[in-house]
Amino acid sequence: MKKYCIILCLILLTSILNADKAALIYSSFTDYQGKNIYDKTLKEANIDIDYYENIEIDKLCANINNYDIVIGSIIYNYSNTVDFSLYGKAFYDYVYNGGALILTDMHYTQLTDWVPKVFGLDYMAGDHKPDLDRTNTIFTSPHHPLIRDVVFIHETWGESIKVSPEYSILSVNVNGKPDIVYKEIGKGLLFVSNLCAMQSFPTPEIFNNILAYVRSKKERKPIIAESINISSKPTKKKKLNYIPPLEGAKGKVKNHEEEEATRCEWQVHKDEKGIYFSFECYDNDLINTVNTEEAVFNDDCIEIYLKPNLTIGTGDTYYFVFNQNNNIYDAKNYFPNYDTYIESNAKVLSQKNKWTLDIFIPYSSIGINKDVNLDEKSPFYFNIVRVYHPFKDNEGLYSHSPNQIMADTNTWGTLNFDTPIKTKLFKITTPITLTVPEDVSVGENIFKTNIKTNIQIKDLTTGDIYQGKLGECKVNIKKPGEHIFIASAIDKNMILATSPSVKINATDVFNIKVVYPLYRDIVQSKDPDKTMEIHLTTIYQNPKAYYIVELKNDNKTIITKTEKATPDIPFVFTYDLSNLPVGDYNYTITLKEGEKSIKTLTKTFKILPPASFEVTFDKKKICYINGEPFFPIGLYHLAYTEIKWLNDSKKEGVPELNLDEVNKQAAERGFNLVTTLNWYDSYPYSKERADSALKQGMIYNLELGKVSDSEEIKKMVETFNQWNTGLFYYTVDEPIDESLDMAIDIYEKLKVMDPHRPCCASVAYPGVFYGANKAFDIMMPDTYLFRNSHPSIAGLLDPINVAKDACNNEKPIWATLQAFGWIEGGMSVPTLEELRAQQYFYLTQGVTGLFWYGLTSPEKDPVANYGLWYMGDDPMWDYFKILNSEIKRVSNILFKGNNIGPLEGDNDKIYSNVWEVDNNKYAIIVNPEREPLSVTYDIKGEITPFFEEYKYNITQSEGKTTFNLNELECVIIKY
Repeated sequence: MKKYCIILCLILLTSILNADKAALIYSSFTDYQGKNIYDKTLKEANIDIDYYENIEIDKLCANINNYDIVIGSIIYNYSNTVDFSLYGKAFYDYVYNGGALILTDMHYTQLTDWVPKVFGLDYMAGDHKPDLDRTNTIFTSPHHPLIRDVVFIHETWGESIKVSPEYSILSVNVNGKPDIVYKEIGKGLLFVSNLCAMQSFPTPEIFNNILAYVRSKKERKPIIAESINISSKPTKKKKLNYIPPLEGAKGKVKNHEEEEATRCEWQVHKDEKGIYFSFECYDNDLINTVNTEEAVFNDDCIEIYLKPNLTIGTGDTYYFVFNQNNNIYDAKNYFPNYDTYIESNAKVLSQKNKWTLDIFIPYSSIGINKDVNLDEKSPFYFNIVRVYHPFKDNEGLYSHSPNQIMADTNTWGTLNFDTPIKTKLFKITTPITLTVPEDVSVGENIFKTNIKTNIQIKDLTTGDIYQGKLGECKVNIKKPGEHIFIASAIDKNMILATSPSVKINATDVFNIKVVYPLYRDIVQSKDPDKTMEIHLTTIYQNPKAYYIVELKNDNKTIITKTEKATPDIPFVFTYDLSNLPVGDYNYTITLKEGEKSIKTLTKTFKILPPASFEVTFDKKKICYINGEPFFPIGLYHLAYTEIKWLNDSKKEGVPELNLDEVNKQAAERGFNLVTTLNWYDSYPYSKERADSALKQGMIYNLELGKVSDSEEIKKMVETFNQWNTGLFYYTVDEPIDESLDMAIDIYEKLKVMDPHRPCCASVAYPGVFYGANKAFDIMMPDTYLFRNSHPSIAGLLDPINVAKDACNNEKPIWATLQAFGWIEGGMSVPTLEELRAQQYFYLTQGVTGLFWYGLTSPEKDPVANYGLWYMGDDPMWDYFKILNSEIKRVSNILFKGNNIGPLEGDNDKIYSNVWEVDNNKYAIIVNPEREPLSVTYDIKGEITPFFEEYKYNITQSEGKTTFNLNELECVIIKY
């Protein structure tokens, strides 16, 4: 027995000594949430982890060589900014000597400004055009050693990253923009992603792949980068036209001695989409030189010069460079305009004595309009160059240009698309074509491809994977809506080819829209209107089709309604629930054809007894408190802890503050709701704060945070009911993965403990809404537009649309508006015009609640790097008297009016919405752009400003009205 114990101890000791180690850099941002975000993932990868706050970076650098991986995520976006370039040598040496540096969340300039500086790269930046629709990361090289065996397609909310050609791209989103890139430096690896750590990236498999990849440096060879971006489809009737090599060159690029060993053979052909090049370069020898300026030239490379113009010496030229390390460089008009990011879709394969290169260049990338009819005899001027080891003993330049002047267009040859070539064309992988059923419905659908082999189809929207054989695959669409599919041809678990992503819209045989009771499927005693309202529509084509609606209580039928089911014409079922007793109910809707049931759907709801504090929503998603309409105008957060800092600063001219004075000032400025920080931190002081806020007529609200203990939640519910305050439960910010599970758990508990108060939280990352829909009753987009530059206010539209889509437009939308700036973080404070434009733009999109986050000043918080969240001398502070008084008046229109939608005008950059009240119409019209714009509507008759103090530039002629709007101007009119 003793012997076995010794062996077991040795095994355990060996595993400990052999364990991989990672260092994680975190910051105090969002209460240190980035510190433990990789714990579970790294544990699954069997990697030990040490933690370093970003302000301890010198300590990390002193021990950096003790770690196999260094991870930086949420490093210092908004708090305790550190200039990492000061520690550049340590980071560079670490990677160069074999370390793996993983940097995620890389669209923030605080990160992207130092990485190129330290690693000598050209540049890296967020492209500042967020892909705010629900998009997906698609691996362009699914068999690459770094992402091999990674089975998920990752959702991302954010901006793609724009990188110089020294990076290799591992994944793109559905718009074809880079998400994940890497660069080999010396023996190590720089791995960069725009994805947030909060989105559980990388996976354990990727961590292990990175370690294995770095350690196999000597054996590693470049691999084929499968592309999904070649959108051309094979043509059955029309054959591809091949082109011969240049006259006299016999398909080779050679030096003047014509050494056979250094030859480069090539072929070219075209189709209706673009030009295909194939190269075989012999006598290859990878150098893997450390990048200095332009890494693509540091090894054996191919250069292509194209000039799609009929007149030599005029027009644009296009320049491409590819090397066997799969580095890519491209430019328009040679050097003056480099890196145009032409999607050349290069595929590189390195073998023992040669390397091959296949390229597809779309016509659209070289200035040829898709509508232009390319005559078969239209010439292209071009030159091909092989630069053979320019940094290895100056071995020379090999070019088709007879005088070796590569960029001299007068020495280029001509390509004519008229003579077919009989010699073998090098293989170019063509993506498979995915055929979708014409009528895509919920349930089983058969998808086909043009390749007769084993097929894998992935639903990128749900993550579901399906396997099929011989070009066909059954896919089970579980719910209607837009789905994104991608198909792969598979042989022995190896992906042979990949289709482009395909978007389809699945439809259900009949749809049900519940208008009431919608909120938690409950009826409350103080609901303003207790009329059940259900809308039914069907696509079912049969004259004998009909609906049966049954309403029951304890299996006793209350009412049965039968109605003919006419395709695409809705049937609205209504029933007055006000006289029904408290209890549990259900209704069943069946679509029938004669005696045959086509589909049946059953839903339950409750009628609740009266409560002291009831929050509910009407059919327009307006909030009601105890039966009275309420438009929340919230201040989030009102951080009482900063009162002491303000008073300690003793700033001249700013009076000393106390709790009552702060709440009084907030109420005087029109705020009717104040939300404060975490329940745990605030609870000892909550009664005093609640009393102070309630004394000013404001609702006091607490963040529940990640409190999931049932007793603690029960305590909060009892407290809110005792104080008769608390509009909602603010639960978990940005719920993803484990935090989403927690948010759902909290939600399910609160639905039982307090069914009368909704749950919600601000969400800055739009893709998160799809999960948050399971945990929130209210969607709260939290968009911070005002970074470095000031984009269009219309940038708020995408997150609002995602929030609506995530909940099927069945939940209220309350917006969190930006009223802050970072002192050192690149976020500017909004101007007063921007505040107002945000507010009214949100109203045009149907928002029924506003929360301002959070008021700041030029003074710096003694702990964080932003201004204080409350300063009486901030110009925004008094401006809220105007904004909030306007919203209070406008909210009466929302309460009483019937929303009839936006105006139809001649300028789609202008946003509007119209409400009708007592035969009068009220319109909100917003110019979200930073330039004057005009728009004309079919509005007749007298027009008056809703706010008399504003003067608008309006002209009327022949029954039409033109609004001439200044930049960011908001117009509210009655007509």
